[in-house]
Amino acid sequence: MSLWILALIVQPILIRRKKFAAHRWIGRSTYVLMPLLLASIILLVYSRNHGFVNDPTLGVYLFVPFSGVINVGVAYALALVYSHDVNIHARAMIVTGIEFIEPPLSRLMHSILLRNDIVIGPSHLSYLSTIAVVYSIFTALIIAERKQKVGRWVFPLFLGLAIIFHSLILFDIEIPIWNSFAKWFVSL
Repeated sequence: MSLWILALIVQPILIRRKKFAAHRWIGRSTYVLMPLLLASIILLVYSRNHGFVNDPTLGVYLFVPFSGVINVGVAYALALVYSHDVNIHARAMIVTGIEFIEPPLSRLMHSILLRNDIVIGPSHLSYLSTIAVVYSIFTALIIAERKQKVGRWVFPLFLGLAIIFHSLILFDIEIPIWNSFAKWFVSL
């Protein structure tokens, strides 16, 4: 994860300094880094949930990290497909960074709420406040680039995906196929 964040910071600096060969080299190294990163997230989710087959909240609980994996995977795939279109490529890479904000921010908000004795649904409230921050970031980016001609669709697309995924989680909407997958996954 640290290598990914470092790459997200270094890559625009390399472009600005016209170090295109180094930018391409780091970009190609992500062909290995991103699959390893996504696999490590999936393995971490598995190790934390292995054996909880009969947990009634299993489907929703696993949907949170897997929705992030899906969003990061789609954003990364877009960045690869549009690697020669800087407008879309850069925005898709920014989305991967935004997606990685949610898990640590949610844990931080949860610990702040617990420390301040806010006990009315602290995990739900921390999740809602985290979602508000993520939506605010996407909204600010959409507003900031409202006059751009090319690639404006990237941030609204991922804001829409985030709204869909968060709605499924918050309203506990059951997806039978997902629940079957969740039980299969933790029973491996």
